[in-house]
Amino acid sequence: MTDSPVFVFFNEYPVFPVIILTSDLLSFLPIIILIYISQVAPLHGNCRFILCTWAIGLGAVIAADLAMAMVDLENDTGFMAMSMFHPLLIALNSSYVKSTAMRVKLYKFDVTCATFSSSFEIVLSIERIISVIRPRQYHYSKTAWKTMIALAIALMACGYLIDEALHSEDEYLTLFANVALGIIELSVLVVGAIASSVCGIRYRSLYGISSLTERYQAKEAYEMSKAMIPDYVISFIIKGTTVTAIFLYVTFIKDGYLTGFVQMYIVMTHAFYIIFSTTNLLVIHPLLRKHTHRKLESLMNLKVKQEAKRESLKSDTETYFSMLSVSWNK
Repeated sequence: MTDSPVFVFFNEYPVFPVIILTSDLLSFLPIIILIYISQVAPLHGNCRFILCTWAIGLGAVIAADLAMAMVDLENDTGFMAMSMFHPLLIALNSSYVKSTAMRVKLYKFDVTCATFSSSFEIVLSIERIISVIRPRQYHYSKTAWKTMIALAIALMACGYLIDEALHSEDEYLTLFANVALGIIELSVLVVGAIASSVCGIRYRSLYGISSLTERYQAKEAYEMSKAMIPDYVISFIIKGTTVTAIFLYVTFIKDGYLTGFVQMYIVMTHAFYIIFSTTNLLVIHPLLRKHTHRKLESLMNLKVKQEAKRESLKSDTETYFSMLSVSWNK
């Protein structure tokens, strides 16, 4: 494999690291915008906390990918990664052991954060369902800080345990971790679809028989759950292929020189999904779109065009009342 012209080219020239650095730096922009807009938009505190934590988790994934690109740039043996899980098996050169061991730590951190973000997508859907059960009470309730923080810690611990199993030398634990990752991604899609359906039904059932506050809360929950559906679908497709790639690499691929190509695929799917999901949410969700539009207008010094009101002409007014008088006299 090392004699392959393709491998030699990418190992001699920093093509992959530069592409990763560029795409990941671009990925940070919509994440920052989403976190900022979610602070100014009138979202419930629980929804805002989950949304921001989810975005921060995506940012941590990008940070790990950036760090891996920096490690690749400093490789003494070239710009291609050559080991993902077992550095000492091929890192016979002592100068290579340190960078490879660092990459293994970054891989583990990357998987932990990605699992954490996916888990919070499920939490967001569940929170939306809870918000429409008793919408008025939920609307006026405060942010459940203790519950939210405890949940975040528990999900981070869960991601860490799955990551440890994934990077274990035990094949059964590795298989279990891959199955767990697949179940999480499938649950994101299923629970998201259920949340969108439940919130939509609840919102329509409240129309005309409830207060404005209840309808507003139900509508906000429905709009958020509906806006996340495209993210869940793309997440399932992209992350599903990523889980498959990791499983095939760990189980069947014994050639460590393919690591660089596997790494490039995984990192680029991260960047694409993060850019798509955050941008899609800012564009589709009405409240987020409204406040994003306002901020962009203020930054670009654009004036909102006001529709000119049509002035009533005297002749039109006289004609109208003349016709009305005729109809009355009939």
